[in-house]
Amino acid sequence: MKTSENSSYFISAGEHSGDIIGADLVAVLKTTNPEYGSFAFGGSYLKAAGAEIIFSNESYGVMGIGGVFSKLPEFKQMADILLGEIERRRPKFAVLVDYPGFHFYLAERLSLLGIPVIQYVAPKLWAWGEGRANKLRSYFKLVLGVLPFEQPFFKKHNINYQYVGSPHFNRCTQLKVNRELFGLKTEDKVLALLPGSRPEEIAYIFPYLKKIVPLIKKAIPQIKIVIPVADSIDQNNFKSLLPGEKEITSLALHDFGSFQSIKIGDFIFVKGGSLEIMASANAAIVASGTATLECALLDIPLCVIYAMSQSSYYFAQKSVKLRFVSLVNLILNKPLVKEFIQNISIGECAEEVIALFNDNERIANIKEGFDKIRKKIAQDSSFEAAMAIKDHMSF
Repeated sequence: MKTSENSSYFISAGEHSGDIIGADLVAVLKTTNPEYGSFAFGGSYLKAAGAEIIFSNESYGVMGIGGVFSKLPEFKQMADILLGEIERRRPKFAVLVDYPGFHFYLAERLSLLGIPVIQYVAPKLWAWGEGRANKLRSYFKLVLGVLPFEQPFFKKHNINYQYVGSPHFNRCTQLKVNRELFGLKTEDKVLALLPGSRPEEIAYIFPYLKKIVPLIKKAIPQIKIVIPVADSIDQNNFKSLLPGEKEITSLALHDFGSFQSIKIGDFIFVKGGSLEIMASANAAIVASGTATLECALLDIPLCVIYAMSQSSYYFAQKSVKLRFVSLVNLILNKPLVKEFIQNISIGECAEEVIALFNDNERIANIKEGFDKIRKKIAQDSSFEAAMAIKDHMSF
């Protein structure tokens, strides 16, 4: 449905995680202000929530300096199309979800058009970009944050910031676990691997996982290895990383509604249902990012693994000044879960995963930390964000 002038808003989500968060916000705004339609740069979740997709985000999840520069012409072409449509429709406001590299550029252009801009999921300037605080203050009418430790930083820079809670809290804590969806039994020992939602992440991280898994299987022979595949990822990304491995597609768990699975070697890949898979696991190895927090909310012990190109790692070392990389450790400000970054020790990572299955004291300590995290972020962020937007935009 096309939206009419001044009774619409624009919402932008460049990645899979932002698409989910944005969809939840659209659903709340549709309830509180049904007269407002939305049009979007986004994906399947925003579309399902009722937003009109004017440009798909399917090919725009990138990581690192090289990934961004390689797609600059595509980003510019896409931005020109979006801005042309936004200028034609003149929405009442724009909500930009996460994805700061592109959204800083888009916000500047939207500001020139006189359209108020709201950022949902504050950019992590406290980690890598304090120098951009002036731009954030200039381009954005309101910044909605989802991490409880951010507020002092943004207050120091006089940014109109409001903490609304984690957008993952309700989804994770209300999830019903059903292992049978994936052909898993109650007594199975299950390890979830989450190597990221971008092809570039998978290319760097999955080769380490291939080396770690045999060491884990040696200690826990009956273990099941399950990998959720984001909607934005083609399973062929994994097939190319497992040359020569036998592929099985006729499993009992092959097709459960929106869940489709394929087994290649020791790995079961499931399309869709990442939260359900995490919730069904006994432990997880997770690429640093939102999934670390989701595991904590689901009470699944984890360790963190992350790798990138040497050039990206070099720039990250120069620009990022943090003790930790995972949201779990950042929220608690202590090393609750182990992080294996860049030059990864295969043996040490495997040893930690085995402990997450067998060391009851280690497991209890981690779960105690998870309980503290849940108490810190127990808010309905979609509702809080919608109310903040209404207050600031005077609906």
